[in-house]
Amino acid sequence: MRLVVFGATGRIGRAVVSRAVAEGHDVTGLSQSDLDIRESVPAELVDGADAVIFAAGKPGRGPSVVRSMGMANVIRAMDSAGVKRILAVMPSAVHISRGMPLTRKIALRFFVHKLYRNPFLDLERMEDELHHSSLDWTVVRTAKLSDGPSAGQVVAVPDHVRGRERTVGVADLAAYLVSHVDDSALHRATVALTGQR
Repeated sequence: MRLVVFGATGRIGRAVVSRAVAEGHDVTGLSQSDLDIRESVPAELVDGADAVIFAAGKPGRGPSVVRSMGMANVIRAMDSAGVKRILAVMPSAVHISRGMPLTRKIALRFFVHKLYRNPFLDLERMEDELHHSSLDWTVVRTAKLSDGPSAGQVVAVPDHVRGRERTVGVADLAAYLVSHVDDSALHRATVALTGQR
């Protein structure tokens, strides 16, 4: 398959590109130094792609529109090129699910959400862009990431039943994304990813 990865030089993007290439996919990786996705995304960059994986972002807690405006521009480019499939990654901490333990809900609401207010707003707007698009999107909300060796397996559950979370290896997240690029059961769906129980 031909895949286009936005955020290809970031922590997640590098792992996705590496995994996709290892599996024999034709990969185009794009970074912020290649293209400022806040400005525009030419349709030619995604033309002919089977799927897009969006892992772009900006480090830190300051105001940013990299994810939201970037996603809006990627969607426009995909619409113009006739590409339908996209997977986007975001931290699970952005949303509080009813299945979470009470202590985690309290920590998220009164500490994490205040500390990361700006990037979380950008991520929420990014997700809104997808929901209002006509694309076959999948949002993957991942638990805290680790750079350790692959554990070989992750657990994906519907986001609204998310419970106690375990660390997800970046390599395992990348493997999940690449292996689900053509999974029609995940079209217009949000899943929560956690480490093996």
